[in-house]
Amino acid sequence: LTISYGSSTDLGSADSLYFVVYDANSEFVLKRAARGTSSMTFSATELATLQAGFGYIQINAFTYEVSPAGANGVAFIAQGSNTKSVTLK
Repeated sequence: LTISYGSSTDLGSADSLYFVVYDANSEFVLKRAARGTSSMTFSATELATLQAGFGYIQINAFTYEVSPAGANGVAFIAQGSNTKSVTLK
């Protein structure tokens, strides 16, 4: 299975991307990728733990920013997700 997204999205500007495949039981397989990665491949062996039937695939984009605030730093995390329902076989 290869999950990819088109260049028309802004996910590539994120610091990191998480490609995830979920089954109906909320079990999942996750792979992390660096900025600018536009696709991720999952092998049959990696997906073998997931139950066949309803599921969904998701790409989560994260951007981290740390700003000083007095003696303590403040971390800001922006997340965007693209999700699609699928049938796992």
